[in-house]
Amino acid sequence: NVLHGNVILEVLFNKRERLLNVKIAQEGKWYRLSNPFEDAYGAWMFVSEDMERALVNVVMLEIHGNMTVNYVKFKGLEASALYEDLAAGKCYHGNALMEAGLKFKSNH
Repeated sequence: NVLHGNVILEVLFNKRERLLNVKIAQEGKWYRLSNPFEDAYGAWMFVSEDMERALVNVVMLEIHGNMTVNYVKFKGLEASALYEDLAAGKCYHGNALMEAGLKFKSNH
């Protein structure tokens, strides 16, 4: 871990982390991040009990030309912690992820 003791955010599913992700989903806290009846996406996340890892799932429900950008606001994170997106190699503060969100768009 490059961040030496800081928490890790996994935005995209990583095969080598499959067993750990299953454990987070089974034992962690679950948060609904959107209302699929009102939003163009369905989003939910799991946060490990020790708050060191999170697994975020986003499913686009509407796919069409000129898609708008959707910002998904996270829940259950430690506001003062630094989170690393392993897929993108970027770091974000927990407070920023919960207040402003992270940009998601369709890859069709």
